[in-house]
Amino acid sequence: MLKAFLFHYGIPIYNLIYESINNTYNKVLFNYNNALKIFNLNTLYFYENNPNPYISSFIDASNNLNGVVLWKYNITNHTFYNYRCEYKDLKYLPILSATIQLHDKVICDITDFITSIKVESSNVNFPSLHHILSVYEYTYGIVLDRKLSYKLEYLDNELNEKTVDLFNSNFLFTNCLKN
Repeated sequence: MLKAFLFHYGIPIYNLIYESINNTYNKVLFNYNNALKIFNLNTLYFYENNPNPYISSFIDASNNLNGVVLWKYNITNHTFYNYRCEYKDLKYLPILSATIQLHDKVICDITDFITSIKVESSNVNFPSLHHILSVYEYTYGIVLDRKLSYKLEYLDNELNEKTVDLFNSNFLFTNCLKN
């Protein structure tokens, strides 16, 4: 009698329990993976002619209507990736120390941040000053007023001390290799 009961009811109950656990596991795994995609705040995208960072979870980088992706920045690795390069060399910015100043007063020392940045690119160019400042503002939760006359004072890799306007759109870090 017990064998007949287990055979008729035990196997279907076992299958029901197994399928319930398996379905629950798959739903949890699916929701967990979607949550990771939604809250991926680790990667920033920079588009051509636009210095503003766009968080990877809120943008479709493969959509051509958004424009051309120029740089991708990984916050964990402190690395800019040249988006369209196949062969890539890893370089550091040619800067040894840097401070942001307002009216000849140091507002913040960004030496640790700027010396930790790596650039993976197949050519000699680096991200623009706007891209780097946008990453700094995003990473540290600081918003610099674009109307104020901030200056970036830095020491390049040849020990030349230089000062540039912080929001000067013409400045590129490749210029500090030439000066």
